[in-house]
Amino acid sequence: ASLAESLAAPPAECWHDLLAVLHATVRLLSEPHRVVLEHAPEVLCTLLRCQPAGVLHHMVCEAGAVAPLVAQAAAPGASARQQELSFRALSLISADSDELRTLVACSGAVPLLRQGLSSAFAGVRIAACCALRSLSRSVHILRTWIADAEIAPPLCALLADPKSAAAATAALCNLLIAFSPARADALAAGVIVPLVAALRGELACGGGPVVRAELRLSAAWALRNLSFRADMETKQRMLSGLGGARVLGLVSGLSTDGEALSSDGEAVVHVLAMLRNLLHREPSTRSRRGTGKEETQATDKRGCHVEMVLKEVGCEALLESLAACIARPPCQEAATEALLAVANIAAGSPAHRRSVLASEEVMRLVSMQLLYPGTHDAARLAAMGCLWNLAGRRAPSFREPSGLAPRPPRVHVVAARLESGAWHDQDAADHLEQDDDEQESEMASAPYPSAFSRGRPRPSRAWGAHSARRAGAPVL
Repeated sequence: ASLAESLAAPPAECWHDLLAVLHATVRLLSEPHRVVLEHAPEVLCTLLRCQPAGVLHHMVCEAGAVAPLVAQAAAPGASARQQELSFRALSLISADSDELRTLVACSGAVPLLRQGLSSAFAGVRIAACCALRSLSRSVHILRTWIADAEIAPPLCALLADPKSAAAATAALCNLLIAFSPARADALAAGVIVPLVAALRGELACGGGPVVRAELRLSAAWALRNLSFRADMETKQRMLSGLGGARVLGLVSGLSTDGEALSSDGEAVVHVLAMLRNLLHREPSTRSRRGTGKEETQATDKRGCHVEMVLKEVGCEALLESLAACIARPPCQEAATEALLAVANIAAGSPAHRRSVLASEEVMRLVSMQLLYPGTHDAARLAAMGCLWNLAGRRAPSFREPSGLAPRPPRVHVVAARLESGAWHDQDAADHLEQDDDEQESEMASAPYPSAFSRGRPRPSRAWGAHSARRAGAPVL
């Protein structure tokens, strides 16, 4: 502990001694003595842990530590302790720099890490998961070395191991993002069932409450990434596994056993992001023949994703849960995610939009986010997305009858109603929905406009959560 405290912020006069210790430790990695080989990586891990974002990582690589660490893990007579410490050191080296991740991957570490996932020793399996989690933060490594090594199937198999489940779930987070080649392999290996069980608190996991909370957080993050730009079949499998009642409980921040998902609300944020991904319909982009321009066209029927979620969960119950999360969020980001989920519901069919308009509590909270001076910018922007989708715009082909004064844009009507708080009057919703039949064929999910222009009417927009890439794992 005293060594860690002194290395966290070493005085200027101690840097010379620290560098001397560092270079001596790197030289010891090539010693033939077994005791030295087991303790040198441990000292190196202590040095790197004390400065997680410092210059020591680059100094270690410049001193040539990566090659002997990989060689030590690949040695035929290497002990499990040597492999575990070597993998942990590689995990720390590649935690915060793409340049160092590429150096570790080029040294041939990824095939060794795949072998480590099948080790008979739990420490080696966990250390290999931590190293893969750090390396997978690089898009280039994710699409090349990790894809070629077919990491997803053995990682999915580790979800059934109570000792390695938490580390394997954390490593899977980045492998399930939309552009990862390993996503299809993970789906084929049946990753949805154990991830859903982990989120519900039903997956066997060794360790105390901290490890179980970390497992649920990683499962929520992984399912969030998996639901981003997923097809209808994948979304349906996720919803069926979770169940409508449990989705509402997770939005409230509770697992199946009534235990809080996380103390700081981070897991609730990812559950809400997963929910808005499930409500989101991803448009496809194609080139318009003869013009060279690209146009966006939705491949699925409008509102089908929203209808699938509402059929499983219940429209009124879901809106009540989202309203409670907006009113009493565990953190500010959770309120933003809940507002974006409401916006995605409003981007569905006219019936879905009418359901949101009929919820007096939701509309009151949206108006508060728009009008209250202390609202966070992200939450205000999400509330503006709700306003945009609820108001809509009339289809380009719609024209007012001659001789009649043009009606005000629907977005202004909704803004006036929000400011006055007149959402108890059903005439407001009826007035806004009178043109929905004409809009239905025109309002597909199109790119969100940068401003509310006065030109061509814009369609409603559903927002999918960006796939968050989990930070490098600390050494447990």
